[in-house]
Amino acid sequence: MSFEEKKLALLKRLEEEFADYEDVEDCSIFDHEELKSDMDILRGIHTGFSSDLVGVLGEYLFMPIPSEDVLYFSVIYTITDLVPEFYVEELAATIARLNFALPFGAFVIGGEKDRTLAYKLTVPIMANLSEDQQFEEMMAAFDAAYFTADRMTGYLLLLIRGEATMAEVLELATDSGSEAEA
Repeated sequence: MSFEEKKLALLKRLEEEFADYEDVEDCSIFDHEELKSDMDILRGIHTGFSSDLVGVLGEYLFMPIPSEDVLYFSVIYTITDLVPEFYVEELAATIARLNFALPFGAFVIGGEKDRTLAYKLTVPIMANLSEDQQFEEMMAAFDAAYFTADRMTGYLLLLIRGEATMAEVLELATDSGSEAEA
């Protein structure tokens, strides 16, 4: 099995896993040729994300970093691509401080006119592990990313809606705000 076939097989296994999840809808793999890209991507909508029960686009892929020793598995959650222009600067400042306190991964703002809010996590997975061990590493990354993004999304949405200030969001998100303000 080629390295690329191995990556695709792992994504298919993740797709099968998500078939049993009640909160993942429209999950399917998009082929690199179809995407005119150098990687295959598993996409699905995670419903019920955060306390606000929003739907979030989840994307799972292996980064196209040339290595036969390591697979770089990425989890990306696009939370919204409609950040009001008025809140972009305050959101960027908030996520910069919030990211300092996160144990892993990072929130990012970008896209067209910096209106997309997303969460990203990439982890290395050794290629010499068994497929089961690699899949366990993928699931650990999924769990870590989902837990972090799910927990913080509601706070960031408060800012985007104008319902909380940066200081209030940081205090809610970090329990005291002091970690993110350091």
